Amino acid sequence: MMSSEQRKCRTLYLADPQQVERAASLLRHGFDIRVLAMPELSRLMLVYELQPLCSLARILARLEAARIELAGRWWQQLQQRLICYGEAVQLQQRQER
Repeated sequence: MMSSEQRKCRTLYLADPQQVERAASLLRHGFDIRVLAMPELSRLMLVYELQPLCSLARILARLEAARIELAGRWWQQLQQRLICYGEAVQLQQRQER
């Protein structure tokens, strides 16, 4: 069972609603995480356990490699970068313990 510190719930908005199911499948199989796909809202909801091989940074990199574009304004992109940084710090602190 994951602790609440390790469990992450994120919502991603995609630029193309037709890519939602493809993105969901890619993430389910690539990371073995729970994904709720909502094509009508161009949205993915993710629940994952934060670990070195499964973080928001890796998830975003996988989507980018698959040429799946996220929607969002500059502040949403900044928020994602800050979340990635925060997760990296959490992982580093966990390794130091």
